[in-house]
Amino acid sequence: MLFYDIELTTIPKIKYNCMAIAPSYKAELPKNEGLFELCYVVSGEFVYQSPSITVACESGHIYPILFGKKCEIYSENDRPVKMYSVGIECGLNVKTVRSGTLSDAEIRELMTSLLAGNRFLLPADGFSSDDFDFIVPYMKKIVSCTPGERIGEETHALSLIIEFMSRITKASMDCVAFGTKAFSTSAIAYSEMAVSYIIKNYRKKISVTDMAEEFGLTPNYLHAIFKQVKGVTIIDYLTKYRMDTAKTYIERFGLKAYEAAELVGIDDPAYFSRIFKKLYGKSISEFKKGT
Repeated sequence: MLFYDIELTTIPKIKYNCMAIAPSYKAELPKNEGLFELCYVVSGEFVYQSPSITVACESGHIYPILFGKKCEIYSENDRPVKMYSVGIECGLNVKTVRSGTLSDAEIRELMTSLLAGNRFLLPADGFSSDDFDFIVPYMKKIVSCTPGERIGEETHALSLIIEFMSRITKASMDCVAFGTKAFSTSAIAYSEMAVSYIIKNYRKKISVTDMAEEFGLTPNYLHAIFKQVKGVTIIDYLTKYRMDTAKTYIERFGLKAYEAAELVGIDDPAYFSRIFKKLYGKSISEFKKGT
């Protein structure tokens, strides 16, 4: 099975998110190397071609589509093709991974890098929603968002997309590993639960103790497995998530530092400004001048 190892090197932006209904046609997708699409086929089918792969995309499956490739779309029983589509634009580094060809050491190295960095493993051959029941609910939530209409909506949609791709990555990693895991299943599961908790509650005050109590764990155990799987502490992960979100607010909506800080649950503007410069190498005013 072939997978795309996709690293996001800049803050992603939503180019489009919609439900599309199309008749039969042939098209060449835009040659934008910084754009890729998550496409869930509700009905009908289409053929996606690149120099190295041809995929017959079936209904009931989700596929990542890299742009600058050829795409043929067909109707099914004279009915139009129906699909949910999300276009994401950002800097990309893309590699291919084929399951069954990696050694145990290579699998462990891949899994460690995927869990620690802003990288995702997406199946070029597609995943079926019959096998992974989270696919359709996530796609429906994402396409129902309306970025640009109000503050926070695009950030909410991006959070859903990142969380969704993380879940697909986890399923992909299980396929690649064939039972050989660098970390225990429970450690990975609780770490992903912690990430989901952060995404849903980052605007509020969050403590490791409250989070651990939510999951029925001790704080020390949750801290240890999160650090093992993600390579950073929960607090460092939370801080980085808040700051990346605030940076998006400042970049997209021109908010002042204290406004962005308040929106992401940081009540000390001086602390916010200090962490901003530490993370991004420039002050907020310098960042605004460069945007």
